[in-house]
Amino acid sequence: MKLFGNAFGHEDTDTSRGADGVDQDRRTAILLGLMGASAVAVSFGRSALAQQPAQGEATELAPGVTRRVVAEVPSTVPGVAKVRLAEVSWQPGGKLGPSTMKDAMICEMSEGALDETKNGQPVERKTGDVWTCAVGDVDNDVNTGSVPATMRIFSLIAT
Repeated sequence: MKLFGNAFGHEDTDTSRGADGVDQDRRTAILLGLMGASAVAVSFGRSALAQQPAQGEATELAPGVTRRVVAEVPSTVPGVAKVRLAEVSWQPGGKLGPSTMKDAMICEMSEGALDETKNGQPVERKTGDVWTCAVGDVDNDVNTGSVPATMRIFSLIAT
């Protein structure tokens, strides 16, 4: 007896099911979709910080603050030409800003902590924090800690 039909409403003819009863092809499609979504997430960047260097090349943005473009790829998202991933590192005492965001972005604090002022509001960014920035947001970031801080920035670069 067939428990599942395919996505188009036709009866499923594949009998390869896992122990949980889920069609192996469906499981593969879901995993591939998640991998694709992860690839897009890893490809964002923060273009407002400086002119883009070659991938992997670190650029000093301010004393004690460097940025490295990790990846940049074409986008399949409507209205987005490409996505970029950059890492920005602050040495203790390093300051950057004000920086006005030119692209929508997702930021993740990979290590350390920063005191940030976002649109005039103070907020502490700690390891593991994830947040978003809209076009036009204004940030000031300072590493007041005793260890380096690294932020990964995923930017959606509009067409």
